[in-house]
Amino acid sequence: MDPRTLRVERTCTRCRAPHGRPFVRNGVGLDFSVTHGGTVLAIACTVGGTVGLDVEPLDDRSHAATARRVLTAREHGLLERQQRSGLRGAFHRLWTKKEAVVKLTGHGLGLGLGGFDVSAPDGVVRCPHPVAGWPTEPIHVRNLDIDGSHVAGLALTGTPRRLVLADGDTALRRWTA
Repeated sequence: MDPRTLRVERTCTRCRAPHGRPFVRNGVGLDFSVTHGGTVLAIACTVGGTVGLDVEPLDDRSHAATARRVLTAREHGLLERQQRSGLRGAFHRLWTKKEAVVKLTGHGLGLGLGGFDVSAPDGVVRCPHPVAGWPTEPIHVRNLDIDGSHVAGLALTGTPRRLVLADGDTALRRWTA
């Protein structure tokens, strides 16, 4: 499609103010999410669904206080198992999936991250009491290992089919050469 025909809007679906989740009004079902953390900028696109993406730099600090506030009991159990096994960035792997979900829904961090669970082995988010505006179709989540120092969480609705990861540095060098 001609990029000049794309129109990005931020109209909040709940109050109609211009502060909502960015979306493309294009009639073909294209959706996107943009995030950055540390030295990484990441963009996810999908057609026929909705996508949320979050990236965070990994660190070895304790995130116990935050974990108590934002994780469900099941997620706490997974976090403890992953930490015992020595998985680096175990907290960030849960956090990025949770943040990707609230970016997908457009609710943002004010939603209360303890109201839904991203730890199921099948990758489907469990939300026992969905709030207004929560998608009716399942939300699928997964982690993406970006490099040795960053992890990303990806959330999407629709049927996950194919995931293509591309290094933007390579593409930028090709386009600017």
